[in-house]
Amino acid sequence: MRKRISNYQRVLLVLTCLIFCIAMFAGCNQNNQGGGGAASPGGAASPGGAASPGGAASPGGAASPGSSAGGSGGESAKPVDPFPTGPITLIVQSDAGGGVDTNVRKLQPFIEKELGVPILVDNRPGAANLLGPKMVSEAKPDGYTIGSAGSPHNELGVLTMDMFPADAHAHLAGMAQDIAVVMVRKDAPWNTFEELLEDARKRPGEITVSIAAIVGDNYLGVRTIEEAAGVDFNIVAFTGGGPARNALLGGHVDVCHTSIFAARALWDDVRILAVHWEKNEIPEISNNAPTVVSILPNVGKVNCGTMDILIAPAGLPTEYPERFELIANAIEKAFNNPEFQELIKEEGQWHFRTAKEMSDYYYQNLKDFEKYLPFFDEDVETRE
Repeated sequence: MRKRISNYQRVLLVLTCLIFCIAMFAGCNQNNQGGGGAASPGGAASPGGAASPGGAASPGGAASPGSSAGGSGGESAKPVDPFPTGPITLIVQSDAGGGVDTNVRKLQPFIEKELGVPILVDNRPGAANLLGPKMVSEAKPDGYTIGSAGSPHNELGVLTMDMFPADAHAHLAGMAQDIAVVMVRKDAPWNTFEELLEDARKRPGEITVSIAAIVGDNYLGVRTIEEAAGVDFNIVAFTGGGPARNALLGGHVDVCHTSIFAARALWDDVRILAVHWEKNEIPEISNNAPTVVSILPNVGKVNCGTMDILIAPAGLPTEYPERFELIANAIEKAFNNPEFQELIKEEGQWHFRTAKEMSDYYYQNLKDFEKYLPFFDEDVETRE
């Protein structure tokens, strides 16, 4: 008579079979992945894809012990940089409400959207608009401090002032380009640029012309006009474009050489006598004013204006290249955001340049502006 198997024994038997099956399945699966992939005697990877002792990757793509994939020498993979994890400070080189400040704050929320963190604007005017860029150059190059600057203000600052070296910044982007104009109040005695020049020839040193700062394209524009026309203005430098334009509106100076879009608030109260660009790209705004070069073909500087640029400490691209690329790409995406494009569609100053384009532009300017250095040895009246 046979013994009956108890329920307890049945359970043990089933569990044993189940464990055996799982072990067999796992072993087969491992063999399938390796495909019999032991390394060949010569060190080459086997057809199954396991790495050879010499470290060459197998056709199947598995890394060898000496390969860089997953870290060399058995090191773990480099952790993903969580940047940014907090607010980014953007140092603006001018007062709140100025042209560049307005442009930065217009783009600010769109950059925030791309990066997912707040952008904190910190206005730091001073030192002919070079204090802000100097602070950026001295900041820790970790991506949490960037800034705005003006071109060619930065280039001229490098050439004429010992504020920071030529390679103190990494260029993130160019965002706006503002064409310079010669403007007067509507009650001024001159209706044309030619009338202004003729009067200046008769009264050397009497007609006052305001500029944003000595270190800038406005100063070079006025000086090259003086030389080409054979006139002598009384040039007055201010601490920024806003004060220079307010001086004109308040009757403290006679003429202002300034950027047209930065002077948007004054358009109803001023007359544009000339556009300091090779072609008048703003005929509606300027009442189709002539270009400086059309009146003075021998003028030394045909194009005058300011480009608003975004910069970072010079070490950022080398110490944290991924962060640099992330910020630069975020700025470009913010600029191309359809909502931002809709916001600025009526404004003509926006002109995007990539990080490389802006860097090339900057270093070319450094070469081109050396011929103007004697101008900066001259005494120029300065007002607040």
